[in-house]
Amino acid sequence: MRNATSTCPICSTALPPRKATGRPNVYCSPACRKSAELKLRRMNALLADLERRLSETRADPILARLDADAADRLEAEVARLTLEQRDLIAQCGTPHQTEV
Repeated sequence: MRNATSTCPICSTALPPRKATGRPNVYCSPACRKSAELKLRRMNALLADLERRLSETRADPILARLDADAADRLEAEVARLTLEQRDLIAQCGTPHQTEV
């Protein structure tokens, strides 16, 4: 879903008027577009790392015994970041639209 409002999802600045042809603006500037791309890339890298750590925690019975709540905490963080990622994508467009 694209940005349905007339403000930039990064800085909340009003978007420039839409041209007669072409796709509607999502960002107010190339800097905001780049900021959204970087934010999504960082979020994807963090999610991949958390999911790797969660997998390692579940696979290692010794680690699981040492910190019984580790898997639960990691699962909660993965769920939170996944929702945040979905919100960002809904605001800014799909990953291929932001060239991530």
